Amino acid sequence: MDKIEEAKGLWRNTPAPARGEIVRQIGEALRAKKDPLGRLITLEMGKIVPEGLGEVQEYIDVCDLAVGLSRQINGKVIPSESKLLQHFRQPTPPFLNMSLPPSLSFRLS
Repeated sequence: MDKIEEAKGLWRNTPAPARGEIVRQIGEALRAKKDPLGRLITLEMGKIVPEGLGEVQEYIDVCDLAVGLSRQINGKVIPSESKLLQHFRQPTPPFLNMSLPPSLSFRLS
């Protein structure tokens, strides 16, 4: 249980884009072994081959979804490549955006 808690802390402190890259690699590994994994599920669960392949495809789809979510900008904290940098969404009044020089009126990641 201690190792689980340690791993959970490491995963939580990994930036979302980096976690997304790890999940993308898992999805690619599943794609590469889709047929043998689907057939293994067929043997173990007593399903027909298309159902076994479909289950593997569901996992691949979940990985693809998770990768996309790791790059979405939701909430007040925006994912960053850097562990030391966090971006916060802060609405500004329209008059402030018009009064700043163009180089200061938008944020870069």
